[in-house]
Amino acid sequence: MFDGSSWHDGPVQVLVTEGKIAAVGDPAPLPETVELLDLGETTLLPGLVDAHTHLTWDAGPDAVARVSTGSREELMAQARRSASAALAVGITTVRDLGDRDYVSVELRDEFRADPSSGPEIIASGPPVTIRGGHCGFLGGEAETPAELAQAVEDRLAHGVDVIKVMATGGEMTPAGLKPYQSQYDLVRLTALADAAHRGGLPITAHAHGAAGAVDAIRAGFDCIEHAGFWTETSAVLPPADLEALVARGTLVVATPAGRGLFDPAFVPPAIAARFAAMMDVFASMRAAGVTPAYASDAGIGPVKPHDVLAFSLPRAVASGLSVADALRAMTIVAARACGADDRKGRIKTGHDADLLAVVGDPRIDADALAHTHTVVRAGVVVRPAEAGC
Repeated sequence: MFDGSSWHDGPVQVLVTEGKIAAVGDPAPLPETVELLDLGETTLLPGLVDAHTHLTWDAGPDAVARVSTGSREELMAQARRSASAALAVGITTVRDLGDRDYVSVELRDEFRADPSSGPEIIASGPPVTIRGGHCGFLGGEAETPAELAQAVEDRLAHGVDVIKVMATGGEMTPAGLKPYQSQYDLVRLTALADAAHRGGLPITAHAHGAAGAVDAIRAGFDCIEHAGFWTETSAVLPPADLEALVARGTLVVATPAGRGLFDPAFVPPAIAARFAAMMDVFASMRAAGVTPAYASDAGIGPVKPHDVLAFSLPRAVASGLSVADALRAMTIVAARACGADDRKGRIKTGHDADLLAVVGDPRIDADALAHTHTVVRAGVVVRPAEAGC
């Protein structure tokens, strides 16, 4: 068992009551009234947590067109398919950071009523962005102080779990600002952070660019997404800004999970040109004690399907992480980024009984994480053991 923090060799027994973990320890005799599920020669882990995903996006070559023009019914159907694909491989919690029409908020409520029907969803609704800005087609455009205040109020009224702000441009909106360019200045980012916190919500920033990421840190944002700290030609995280990141306790979510991304044919030119510098940035974060969550940005294109996190351990290890650190980044660290580490990301008494059993030992074979054997969501087996899976 990997419990979200450390490894436990040998047989282990997890007692589940009413969707929660009641006890964890060595196998012991059980009352006849307790149902026993023997997982055999598997490795037990907490359910994976994908801290950055997009359920309404179809991971196809025309994902932007589909999410921007599809009907609400079509988007809901896609979100269900995406959630089902994630749950099938043991991704039991997702943080949706950009939908249209608050579809993921509605689906979140449906899954909360019946937890075994889908993963736990932490939902932001449409991200806040400038007019014509990154992902403006999702409906979250706001620029003036009054518009920004209203944007936060609208999201509070819809019952979102987190506010998402596009602090910089992005690759998926070519007509807008470049990913390294800032969309909002420090004053407006501070106003957004203050409004979110007054409403009792965390706030996170899409921030590829160094200037936008630093401004979001200074503005009091709780989390930075992507966090490549891009400049026009490279990627740089100056020591003073790294110190501010550490001092403020700002969380970081990296989004490198993907299929085929080591193949140059699948790497966007903007990332390829900065790849070595970005690796240096993340290495400096880890050396300073900042552990980014490892997430997917699922849905945005063919290399980012909604089950991709389960297939990404080899890539994480190849980037320099130990198996244990990579698994922590996909479980307890990711749960912390979602604001759910008090009940997710650990096999621990009192936590939600979200569990994943895989065939093999990820310490020996990183591909073992993708060999799904059994998935348990809120104490209910949602994927039974299957021969040869």
